[in-house]
Amino acid sequence: MGSQTYPCVSVLMPSDGDVVVPSRQTFLIVWLKALPLVLLAFSTVTFNTMVLWMFKVKKSLRSCKNIYLGSLAMADLIIGVSMFPAAVQQLKGQVEWLPFVWCRVYLVVRQSALYVSLLSLLLITADRWWSIHYPFSYRTRRRKKNAFLAVGGVWLIGFSLQTIPVAVWDFLIPKETPSLNSSSPDLDLVLKTFPACELPFSHNISFVAIVSGIQYFVPLVAMLTLNCSLYLGILGRKKIQIRRSLNSSDKKSSLRPSKDGDELAKSLLVKQDRRAACWLGLLVIVFLVCWLPHMIVGVLITTRHNGVPLWARDVTFWFLLANSAINPLLYGFFNKEIREAFKQWMYGGSMRRARGKNALFIYGI
Repeated sequence: MGSQTYPCVSVLMPSDGDVVVPSRQTFLIVWLKALPLVLLAFSTVTFNTMVLWMFKVKKSLRSCKNIYLGSLAMADLIIGVSMFPAAVQQLKGQVEWLPFVWCRVYLVVRQSALYVSLLSLLLITADRWWSIHYPFSYRTRRRKKNAFLAVGGVWLIGFSLQTIPVAVWDFLIPKETPSLNSSSPDLDLVLKTFPACELPFSHNISFVAIVSGIQYFVPLVAMLTLNCSLYLGILGRKKIQIRRSLNSSDKKSSLRPSKDGDELAKSLLVKQDRRAACWLGLLVIVFLVCWLPHMIVGVLITTRHNGVPLWARDVTFWFLLANSAINPLLYGFFNKEIREAFKQWMYGGSMRRARGKNALFIYGI
């Protein structure tokens, strides 16, 4: 009896007259693969549901800039829900899976939600870039209607780019049999015994390379460019604000020494620069760590690169899914308005009750 690993699960290959018996190693590996998905699914659904609930209980959160946060939370919630079937599939050891049609529907919804999440991050970054570089135009031209149109366009693009290729691929391209090692005679038996629920074009090198370049690497470069420009814009705006505050204070009082004013300006500038650098650096690092490895590994595996271990696809996919659990923390609960709304909801159970308790506390009743 030989042993073949595909993918990341030890599968016993029977010889003549042998019966396939799941090994203890297979059982442990399957559970180790399913446990991260369960934890990620639970945390992703919980965090994003809390963010969406804050939009429901507090109408003041439904501003133009927060509409993009709502779109991001909704996409990440769909991703979190889609993790549960994947965890069940891992627990079953890939013996049973969804029927053909439902498998395609599941993959389209999951991949579309991932792409909508990426485009929503790009929308949030572009909105911040606009507010920093063109503050007057941003205040006069921003409208809820435009924000909803942008969000609707993102969802339409996300689902269209995933649905159309899946729907027409089997009619235009003959069905291909994926192989990790063309010299292995046992691989066909593994694929037939353990059918994989995967996109029909996942083993087409040219198509995956083009899709990865257009759909993922281009938004990634745009995110990095906007964040760098955003950081430079924040530095320039803070310098102008500090100079204006110092000039106004000098006009009101001539008793304050200029040396103190220079020291104050330097300390404020250093503090603001440090905050901006840490915040933007954190956003960029999290985005790169979660998205870039999976895209690179996906392209390498599609090109049948021998240097990529089989477990790398699962690990990088966990990092990609983890981004949906981190997003509501970085973009949601780090938002002052959402954080205050959550505190009021936790404190009083409702916004009206929370305001009443705060009034009683303030007036000492």
